[in-house]
Parts: sequence; C-alpha cells; structure tokens
Amino acid sequence: MLAKSHILSVTTVFSLSCLHPDVCSLRHEAGGCRNYTLMWFFNSSRQRCSPFWYSGCGGNENRFKTQRECETVCVTPGGREDVITQCQLDADAGLQCEDYVQAWFYDKNIAACTPFWYGGCGGNANRFNTEHECFQTCGTNSKNVNVKYHLCLMFPVISVLSLSDDCVLVQDPGTCQNYTMMWFFDTEQNECSRFWYGGCGGNENRFKTQEECENLCLTKKKTGRRWRRKRRKMRKRREEEEQKLY
Repeated sequence: MLAKSHILSVTTVFSLSCLHPDVCSLRHEAGGCRNYTLMWFFNSSRQRCSPFWYSGCGGNENRFKTQRECETVCVTPGGREDVITQCQLDADAGLQCEDYVQAWFYDKNIAACTPFWYGGCGGNANRFNTEHECFQTCGTNSKNVNVKYHLCLMFPVISVLSLSDDCVLVQDPGTCQNYTMMWFFDTEQNECSRFWYGGCGGNENRFKTQEECENLCLTKKKTGRRWRRKRRKMRKRREEEEQKLY
C-alpha cells in the first residue's frame, strides 16, 4: 500500500438510505435479537415520530437512528423526491456488524440473480435471502420489475477529523472470495473494525492490522482510547437497559 498523506481534513460523512415509499405506514417492529438500542419510527396513527427499542436484527424499514432522520423522511413536505427502482440498484455488501452471510441481488447487466456476501448492516433494497425470492421480485417475467420504487435520501452521519481521505471510504470486501481478515476505519463508530476481504479489488480503506488503521485514521492514540472507553460505557448501559426489559 502506498504511503498516504498526513494532512488533516474535516469530512462530513453521509449515509445513503433507500426506503420503500410506504415505509412510513409500516408498523414498528422490534426484531428478533436482544441487542437493544433506542431507535425511532413514524407512528402513522399519531402522525409523528416516536422512540422504540430495536433488538438489533430483523424488523422493517420504518426504523431510524434519530428523530430528525425519521421526520426528514416521513414528516418534512417534499422529502420523498428521489426514487430509483429496487432491481436497478448495484450490489451493496453493507457494513460488517456480524458474520458475513450469502445473499442474492438482481444484476441488471446480465438480467440474472447473483449471490454476494452481505455484512449484516446497511446495504440497499436489492438484497434477497434466496435466488427464488430475487427472481420472483426482479426476474424478467416479474410484474414488479421497474415498478417497486424506493426512496433514497442522504443523511449526514458524522464529521470526521481524518489523516487521509482513504479513511472515509466505505468498507469494500472486493470481488474475489479468497477471504482474509482485515481492518477498515468505520466512520459511523469513529474506530477501526475488522472485516472479511475477498483478496482482490476493494479500496484503500483496508489495513492488515488495527495499529496500522489507527495510526492513519485516528489523529492521536488517546482518541482511540477515548472511544474504547466510550464504547465500554455504551455496552454497559445497553446491558443495563436490556435487563430492565425483562
């Protein structure tokens, strides 16, 4: 990997969310896990955004990280302008928040459903659990092709003080399947995290060790220690909140 610039820059990172047009009318769903965090949903009966406990997996698209994000999609007039078809989206591995699992996406270039590795969080609507489900939705004979529209909005996530533009690139597993464990800088968590790299392709936000990642993407080592302490506090608080639910 080539030596990188050590010039400081402040970058605002945006998250791209692609949602079904009826997302705001869906009932809120807690999901099926027990790693609870506070999220927001649009309460269609009360016509306002309300908090709820999300379990960490499953659920539906009526789920937002902040009240402002919820209101931007479901309350703000004219907030639902940019739409693209579900089956025309490129494959998106998302972010690794659990073990990679095989999923399917519709490849518009070859008009076929193709497998890919999904990281468990994020991604887009062109993702299916099985090839059959993918083909039913996006296959050439499907009535849903070019009909199922999804809303895509850009939400500001965090301003990152970075040593290199490489640090704000999205995690990219590459295009091969010779997987090895690597590290990338997670702009949402402001820390270095592990991910499975396929062996070819990808981008420059990829490091062999956690130390290499932190040396480039965290301005000072004490920043890393500060975030580790914060993460431990957040984990402890989450465990305490989870115990209150039972």
